[in-house]
Amino acid sequence: MNLILNIGLRVGLTDTLNTVGATVACLERAGFGIKALRVAQSATEPTVVAHVTLPAGLPVASWPSLFAVSCELGQDCIATWAPDVRQGALVGPRADTPEWGNGVFNPEYFLTLSGAPLAPSPLAGLTRDQSEDREQPYTLEQLAALGQRSPGDAVPAWIV
Repeated sequence: MNLILNIGLRVGLTDTLNTVGATVACLERAGFGIKALRVAQSATEPTVVAHVTLPAGLPVASWPSLFAVSCELGQDCIATWAPDVRQGALVGPRADTPEWGNGVFNPEYFLTLSGAPLAPSPLAGLTRDQSEDREQPYTLEQLAALGQRSPGDAVPAWIV
């Protein structure tokens, strides 16, 4: 099964940023296959948007590997979209808190690989200035500034 993940890079307890490399390494250790990845800016932080395949034998209903990734990266939860079945979920130790909508997946906040929300807000474009919205992926220089890559590094095939 394919999944699209939104993994914020800000660590809530320390207010530091995880690197893309650390995030990718954590996903790979947990057995996820990475098909594509980009960094997009959510309303609150840089966010890894990753298209992954599930580890062999992972029971989708329990998400144990993804829960472990969320804990290892210091995330309250990871937003997950399963495009094959058109279902979303929040997975992590604080997914069911009021801060995260009591565990309810909200497609208005979920970023796709294009960087756009899965579902636009019904109020989108009515009152806010969209001139600052990012349409393209980060450059290697921008990722380097976030501590995620070095300029001149070879671009992995999975970066969109």
